[in-house]
Amino acid sequence: MLLASVSPVEKAGVTTSFERIQRLVAFIDILGWRAMASASKDDPELRCRLAECLRILASGAYLKHQDYLRDRQFAQFTDGILISAATTNMYDLRHLIWDILVISRALLKRGVVVRGGITKGLLYHRDGFAIGPARGSARWLEAKLAIYPRVVIDPGLAILAVESQHAFDGEGRWLGSDRTVREDSDEILFVDYLQPEGAFQLEHVQVVQYDRHDAREHFNAARRVILRGLTENRNQPAILRKYAWLKTYYNAVASDEYGQPQIENDR
Repeated sequence: MLLASVSPVEKAGVTTSFERIQRLVAFIDILGWRAMASASKDDPELRCRLAECLRILASGAYLKHQDYLRDRQFAQFTDGILISAATTNMYDLRHLIWDILVISRALLKRGVVVRGGITKGLLYHRDGFAIGPARGSARWLEAKLAIYPRVVIDPGLAILAVESQHAFDGEGRWLGSDRTVREDSDEILFVDYLQPEGAFQLEHVQVVQYDRHDAREHFNAARRVILRGLTENRNQPAILRKYAWLKTYYNAVASDEYGQPQIENDR
């Protein structure tokens, strides 16, 4: 008589049905990770920086928003993360974008940039395990549509993402808008991570609220990353194009209301 075997999954009490439901899904990946990991073998300082980057990615598991992003789940890979939540309304999308902003800005200060995609679709995601078409869609956005150091928004979520920037008081009056997403020259919407933290466009006036001290550090970090990327990749056209795009993006944001020096065209 054969004894019925029990799988580790069943022992752990995890359902084997893998029921997939509609979820918001974000996937981000550190650009150039393989090359940096290889270079770090003889560079202790770089190894420390990469370890810090991995800790920042892991911190995505602990970003919490009361009343939003119901059933928020997280998975980490070697150089990337997947975040999902079992809801698709405007305010949940807003908080998911905030999560990506927090992680992207923290990594930028450590000298690295990310690429990724945000979508919605069917996904089973539990305890670091994710399966379903939405995972493939998010990775496709990162690999095929993003191209540059940007986290793109699925075109099907574009209107919702723009509307999610707006803030209202308790009586429904519009107060202004966060600066969290931006339309690129190719009409693709992406997470506007070069905006200073907390940038907020006040109602009906061309005034942006933001922390000036934090903004200086933020823009200085971005300039260092861009200048280093342009210098180190002069003979690698594919990579150079990514930093040329980042320079154009930086110049557009820095010239808005922030009074930051632009990066000259000969760099």
